[in-house]
Amino acid sequence: MILGAGIFFALLMVVYSLFRAVREGIPRSGRRPSPVRVVLLLWQAKYAIGAPVLVLGGIYSGAFTPTEAGAIGCIYSFLSDHYWTRPPP
Repeated sequence: MILGAGIFFALLMVVYSLFRAVREGIPRSGRRPSPVRVVLLLWQAKYAIGAPVLVLGGIYSGAFTPTEAGAIGCIYSFLSDHYWTRPPP
């Protein structure tokens, strides 16, 4: 039930964004990214993609509560930003 509401609001935001883009005349690029570029960008975003997987996976698996998931998410974000994704000084 909760997931259905989330999907509904996500689709609602997509429809609203498309409406505003058409109304304000924002041009489309017309280009589609190549599969190689998609894989490269997903690889570069691997730490950012890991945060919701860790938090939601921990909640749904019962490993920790939503409050603990927030703390784990903060710690993961700090570690990924300060140690894993920055070049050494």
